[in-house]
Amino acid sequence: MAVVTVTKGTTDVTTILGTVVDGDTVIFGEGSQTVTGGLTKLSDDNHEPANLFIGSGFTGSIGGAAGSLKASVTTLVMYGASGGSLYFWAGGTGTAAARVKSVSIGGNLYGTGVGTFTILEAGNGTTFVSDSTIVTTCYFTGGTLAAMYNATAFTTLEQHGGSGSIQRGATTFTQYAGSMTIGRDDTSATAPAFTTITAGGKITAQAALGNITTLNIVGNGSVDLSNVRTALTIGTLNGSWAARKRSILTSQYATITITTTNVPRGGPDDVAP
Repeated sequence: MAVVTVTKGTTDVTTILGTVVDGDTVIFGEGSQTVTGGLTKLSDDNHEPANLFIGSGFTGSIGGAAGSLKASVTTLVMYGASGGSLYFWAGGTGTAAARVKSVSIGGNLYGTGVGTFTILEAGNGTTFVSDSTIVTTCYFTGGTLAAMYNATAFTTLEQHGGSGSIQRGATTFTQYAGSMTIGRDDTSATAPAFTTITAGGKITAQAALGNITTLNIVGNGSVDLSNVRTALTIGTLNGSWAARKRSILTSQYATITITTTNVPRGGPDDVAP
């Protein structure tokens, strides 16, 4: 399929993107312009690209107050700009982007609109996911990640570094390193729940946090629930003695119930620190 390149300085991409057919690759490789025109062209029938690449030579912005670049991308969205921002809406003839890779150094990717990122990889820069955008699987390795509340939880969230804040739940949240704030800062809001959390970095809870079926605290991990202001239940708690000692699993504001506490490993006794 063809490669369609958006030329430097082009602010209205209607004509250029009008040449795209299903399966093409679209590249923003250079320029510092703000793209405001033609943002919905890739959502037209028969204009569904396989790939959307924003390269390091691009430092401008795509979308913003004018709206988001709306497209159903069947293979890969690669945001690797050296600055600026991309407002991206996974919508159109399809309502999903198969894989979104946010690896910009100095840029910002904003996921907007009612649609789905089947896989999101946040590795550099700032990645923001609006409350209307679903993310099925997320690999968070660096930079900053913020995901607003959506009733559809992450199926898989895996963190290897960076600093994040998520207001939606997850079926499986596995953290190897980095820091993550979970929950919502408004106690009247719907609190996100988690099936399994494995904490190997630092996890801090906000005011409204839902139930956690299984909480594993491992390695250098720690969990701080001291600011929770809504009652919640942890079904099963596992972890080393040292990791448990680093953690705060109580709150002066709300009742936190731990149904089953397994023996903490590696400590001077079998009593939870």
